[in-house]
Amino acid sequence: MSQAAKILMIEDSVSLTAVYKAYLEDTDYQLVTVETLGSAHASLGAFQPDIVLLDIELPDGSGMDFLAEAEAMDNPPKIIIMTAHGTSDMAVEAIRRGAFDFLTKPFDAARLKVIDGFGAGASSTGGRSLRTRPPGAQVKKVAATVIDESGRGWRPGDRVRHNRFGTGVVLACQGTGPRLKLVVFFDRAGRKTLVPTIAKLERL
Repeated sequence: MSQAAKILMIEDSVSLTAVYKAYLEDTDYQLVTVETLGSAHASLGAFQPDIVLLDIELPDGSGMDFLAEAEAMDNPPKIIIMTAHGTSDMAVEAIRRGAFDFLTKPFDAARLKVIDGFGAGASSTGGRSLRTRPPGAQVKKVAATVIDESGRGWRPGDRVRHNRFGTGVVLACQGTGPRLKLVVFFDRAGRKTLVPTIAKLERL
């Protein structure tokens, strides 16, 4: 029997919480919302969420500190960072600490739902199946170097310049050789973009 996947939303803005809840109205997720890290710590063990939507700036601390506690779980949830003050350095640090994705506010429902794990609304074998990585997998990914078709090596954390989007930082590498694509957080746009044409990127 399938179970609805469980989402813990940690957001101190009442108005934004209402907006994000509305985004998920047409799904069958179990949703719990809290406003502080203290409440989040309690909910993490009691609720055992599959996905955590985590604000960075909270009344009683930084959401970045919550990442370590969640990653220490035997079966950690997917943590999706939400912030209105995103920078490339913050995005890299969040991914390094184990975040699954990084959203810059404001974002719409479509942006949220394209994240892996939000498409179906419920897992076919129970909520826990939404977790697709073992503890520490994101940290290992940051250290990986991928070679493109011209022989250049790329890795998360590289600072780059694009001829259209400006400067940014590589968050992830997808594929190898001629199929290599980079997920880049561009400073000017304040969001991440999938860049399929490596020839347009210059490493800084």
